[in-house]
Amino acid sequence: MTPTVPSRQKGRPDPEPRKISPAGRILQEALMTKCYSFTHKPASTVKGAIMRTTKSLILSAVILSLAALPCFADVSEATHVLQGDEAYSPIDESQVKIFAFKPNVPFKVIGAIEAHGMAKSGLLDQLDILSQLGAALANESYGPGEKEDMALAVRALKREAASMGANGVIILKQAQVRVGPNATERRIIGAAIRY
Repeated sequence: MTPTVPSRQKGRPDPEPRKISPAGRILQEALMTKCYSFTHKPASTVKGAIMRTTKSLILSAVILSLAALPCFADVSEATHVLQGDEAYSPIDESQVKIFAFKPNVPFKVIGAIEAHGMAKSGLLDQLDILSQLGAALANESYGPGEKEDMALAVRALKREAASMGANGVIILKQAQVRVGPNATERRIIGAAIRY
């Protein structure tokens, strides 16, 4: 027996009841039994329904949180913008040199490059909470960190510079950016040069 809301005006029928999901119906019945005693189900049945609903909600939350964990491969990508009309043929990545400062040799800027590097830990590594706690207590880093992110970003920077024919890159700006609760990314902006 479900409670109905009395009509506000005489002569008008009650509005159509809203559709409720099975879990919502169980919870609604449990609340009505406890608060208003509208139903005549035994308390053990209602308590069991609440326990089943609670367990299924917790299981759903755990599954969704595991699905949201980053468990992909490492990310290493870059883009470039050419400066001027002159195009150069691609070269080998090993010929590209990275400069932290303006080099002492004459050079020509041929474009700009933006690179990203993000090392990801595996799903099992993220679930290993004891190792994470031990690393945190010992002030050690756990899993991939800034060094791995930097290596991936530099690799992408060199790959992109080589594809546009630059044999050097001057790093103009770099930053370690938090991109999620358990993930950071190294971003590098550089000037692609030929010297």
